[in-house]
Amino acid sequence: MPSVFISYSHDSPAHAERVLELANRLREEGLHTILDQYEENPAQGWPKWMDQNLAEADWVLAVCTEVFTARASGKAPAGTGKGVRWESTLAYQHLYDAGSENHRFIPVIFEAADSDHIPTPLRGATWYVLPSGYDDLYRRLTRQRKIVPPEVGAVKTLPPEPPPTGLFSETDDKTNPYDPWRPAIPPHFVGRERELRALELALEEGRSVSLVGDWRIGKTSLLRTWHRRQQTGGRVLRLLDGLQTEGASMAAFAGAVCGETVPDHAERAGDSIDAWARANTRAGLPPLILVDEFGTVIERLDHRFLERLRGLLGRIVLVLTSRRELDLIYEQMGRTSPFQNQLEVVTVGLLEPASAQALIRRGDKKVTDADQALLQRQAGRHPYHLQLLGRCLVDAHEQGMTREEAKDRYQTEAFSRLREVWNTLTTRDRTTLTDVLYGKAQGRLNLRNRGLLTRKNELFGEVLADFLQESAE
Repeated sequence: MPSVFISYSHDSPAHAERVLELANRLREEGLHTILDQYEENPAQGWPKWMDQNLAEADWVLAVCTEVFTARASGKAPAGTGKGVRWESTLAYQHLYDAGSENHRFIPVIFEAADSDHIPTPLRGATWYVLPSGYDDLYRRLTRQRKIVPPEVGAVKTLPPEPPPTGLFSETDDKTNPYDPWRPAIPPHFVGRERELRALELALEEGRSVSLVGDWRIGKTSLLRTWHRRQQTGGRVLRLLDGLQTEGASMAAFAGAVCGETVPDHAERAGDSIDAWARANTRAGLPPLILVDEFGTVIERLDHRFLERLRGLLGRIVLVLTSRRELDLIYEQMGRTSPFQNQLEVVTVGLLEPASAQALIRRGDKKVTDADQALLQRQAGRHPYHLQLLGRCLVDAHEQGMTREEAKDRYQTEAFSRLREVWNTLTTRDRTTLTDVLYGKAQGRLNLRNRGLLTRKNELFGEVLADFLQESAE
């Protein structure tokens, strides 16, 4: 028979009565429930009674209210709530001894608004609103799953995928070797060894990662390439795109992860991913969830659902891409990121010099040495601009146009894209770029991370210098 210890604060007689009704119902339905109201005067004294029962109980229900949390955190007036303070100290010690893994402590509330008063050490746990959530709580306490996963069947054999179409092949003279609009995946992916190694090390250690890079800098190419590399590692994988349907809501997001219909409810969606993660851990390897353009879906996902995702870190590994650091996105929203200090930040900037040269040489059969020199001057090591200008040059040769006409066509499109980036910059960043153009400044770290400046604090290419000069006119 499972045993349940209830920890609560004596806010009012009405609150104590609700706690007693909960305890009575649990006992009537087969759970050995321990409550101070059942005791007159324990022989060992209240502190030892609390310590013994909290340590021995299979489950500990923390009935969370503003008063409960104030007393548990030591913010209540001196001399009040000594029982809650003692119980919370013991509970925190048990959590610490368990390596911060919570297998027994369950927050419950009687009012939905009290979710804001769940103590910090328990905020990552599944919580229940009573009485509406009583059945779900009872299932948890009696280990009766609402959804029983089917038996794992035999692995299905799938035919190999056909070779990619529309991509450059050294033997296909009719294909433009440069494609600025589609992600580059193997065998057309180049470079990013530093970023790939950082992802590998993080995964080996079970850490989650925030991949941050500017528009068209290559985040998607990196994410999809790494996803392919992990497909033979024995780990369950999910690849989501925040710009597609899976980024529309919590239900769509969680459904894409779990492969089933999920309610558009923060707790239930979180529970579904939790159950999926437990069922899909293979040989001790937690499943890996990759989410491209995560920064675009933040406002569409309930904050509590994101807190549940944070609470699952360790049982899942997340790799999230965004155009800015998540903390800065939340700061602009006037909120604190639920992932603060939980994700390793890996920036995606300009290509390495050798990788940029490899990308330029992709067009050896299509462009001249003079074209390649123009590519290097105009686009530097920026993957999007290299591919955009390369495409314009190849098209120009095939259409009988001059190199200058190809450059003009390129800059028309490039300036439009640079203008989008310019509109996201602060006044200080704009001034810094202009000062770098005229040799008056040394640059800033965030501009280097965004790929606008090189590590030597130079503009990434002549196209940016031309854009800045035109913008100043």
